[in-house]
Amino acid sequence: MNMKGRNLLITGATGSIGKAIVFKLAEKFDNIFVHYCNSGEMAKELESYILSKKSNAYLIKADLSSNDGIKSLIEQVRSRVDEIDVLINNVGGVVIAKDFTEYNEFDFYKIFNLNFFASFRLCQEFFPEMCKKQYGRIVNISSIGVKFGGGSQTFLYSAAKCSLEQITVNLSKLGAEKNVLVNTVRIGVIDTKFHEKITNKAMERRIQMIPMKRFGESEDIANMVDYLTSDKANFITGQTFAVSGGE
Repeated sequence: MNMKGRNLLITGATGSIGKAIVFKLAEKFDNIFVHYCNSGEMAKELESYILSKKSNAYLIKADLSSNDGIKSLIEQVRSRVDEIDVLINNVGGVVIAKDFTEYNEFDFYKIFNLNFFASFRLCQEFFPEMCKKQYGRIVNISSIGVKFGGGSQTFLYSAAKCSLEQITVNLSKLGAEKNVLVNTVRIGVIDTKFHEKITNKAMERRIQMIPMKRFGESEDIANMVDYLTSDKANFITGQTFAVSGGE
């Protein structure tokens, strides 16, 4: 489906999954806002790709683990357009890996800002306008860790993603009659650079836990996001879709 005339904002766009989503949707929107934090080189690559598809690209640098960064992102978007039609809350990360008893207040706010509060604020900012114009799509990217409670050192990460899934349900009820559809994609273990830090032995054990006995690809997530932002999903809202090889 071509969505020319509409505006897309994707957070965490320069990671493996974010990049795949941008590549999948690049030619479908008039204006694409590409959020990144540190990967300026990859952001430039995405900008070039989007422009090659005859869409407008706007790069937004912001650290969404801080309140100032969240505010900055919103201000940068507002300086360009009046509204966002499709919001993909893809940003996230473990940030700080510690045992439960070792977390402090700083850890809590940093992890929750990145994995929950940034997405919550963006929904707060753009959801009312979506309802007013009777059109909007929000896709929240969560983690299979929510299902299992996370690992021994990713407790807060999974708790934050659990909160993100909850606002999917809440917002979907508010937006359903106004054609504002809100869904979650809960990603399983995807073959990204993140997992390069894990030993081969540990990775093999993790693969054995997946019914399909393999990791997923970033393209698998992009395909689901593409579907949920298209007209093919016009009767779907408030749902969580696990793209996880059967987990």
